[in-house]
Amino acid sequence: MSAVSFAEGALVALAMALGGSALLAVATPLLGVGVARLLLAVTLASAYLLYLLTRRARRGGRALAVLAWAALLALILALAPTLLMLVASLVAGLSLLRTLLFARGPLTALADLALGAVSVALGAWAWLASGSLALALWTAGLAQAAHVWLPGHRGRARRDARTDFDAAARGAEQALARLSH
Repeated sequence: MSAVSFAEGALVALAMALGGSALLAVATPLLGVGVARLLLAVTLASAYLLYLLTRRARRGGRALAVLAWAALLALILALAPTLLMLVASLVAGLSLLRTLLFARGPLTALADLALGAVSVALGAWAWLASGSLALALWTAGLAQAAHVWLPGHRGRARRDARTDFDAAARGAEQALARLSH
């Protein structure tokens, strides 16, 4: 499994922006504005979680993450009084699950939560400034894609010269040991 990259995150954000806009356009006449927006938020957040789970190198913990997400989703749907609170809660939940899947340490978790807050704020600003849901979703998604640059993130490709040198040195020692026997 290749590492998660910002470019991949930007493409996922674009796909979610276009898909989310189409979903809202179809669902609004059928379900009404309120239910359609609720469906949009839950669908996009759940789709993003599934994307994260497919990008995780290790298979362990996927079922637990889905169960935790289902419980969190039920709690959020029961308690969130407004659409903004629902979206903020979904993004916070995704940030915490993303931290568990890809990062280490409490500082990375706090940074990821801050990134989530920034992405919600940027998405709201883009929606208010442009009136375009697609632009708002893409803006928020681009901010979320920046999670690969958080300190302690394990999903990004990073070459460590010291680790490469140590691996080469071990290989050379093993080769010499085989030659001497």
